[in-house]
Amino acid sequence: MSSEYSSINIGLVMQCLLVVVVVVVVVVVVVVVVVVVVVVVAVVVAVVELEARMITPDRRREYEKPSLALRLGHLLKKLAIIKRGLCLRRDDAELVKEAKTFEKLLQDEWTDKVSSNAFNTLKRRKDQNIEQLPETDDLLKLKMHQDKVRKKAVADLESSPNYK
Repeated sequence: MSSEYSSINIGLVMQCLLVVVVVVVVVVVVVVVVVVVVVVVAVVVAVVELEARMITPDRRREYEKPSLALRLGHLLKKLAIIKRGLCLRRDDAELVKEAKTFEKLLQDEWTDKVSSNAFNTLKRRKDQNIEQLPETDDLLKLKMHQDKVRKKAVADLESSPNYK
C-alpha cells in the first residue's frame, strides 16, 4: 500500500511542479512583454517628436520620413493588441483596462497628431514631384537618328526587294 501512495504522491507532485513552472514562465513572459511594450512606446514617442520638429515655412508640420511615422503607428497598434491579449490571458482586469485605454488613446490621438501630418507630407511631396520632360536637344537627336535609320531601311529595301 505504501508504494501505491508514494507513486500517487510522486505523480501529484510532478503535476504540481509542472503547473508551477508553466505559471512562472507565463508570468515572466508577460512581464517581459509589458516591459518591451513600455520601452518601445517610449522610443516611438521620442522618435516621432524628434521627427515632427521639421516645420515648413507656412507653419505646417512635415516629416522627413513620413512612412516611418505611419509604420510606427501600425507597430504600436499591434503591440497594444498583444498586450491586451496577454492581460486577458492572465485575467488581470486592471492591466486589461490599461491596455484598452492605451488602444483608445492611440486610436483617438495618433490620427490627429501623427498620421494625418505624415499623409499630408506624402501628398505634398507627390504634388511637388514634377514629371521631367526630355530636353529639346535630346528630342532633336532622337528624331535625326530615327530619320537616318528610316532612310537606310528604305534604301536597303529599294536596292534589294528580298531584304531581311
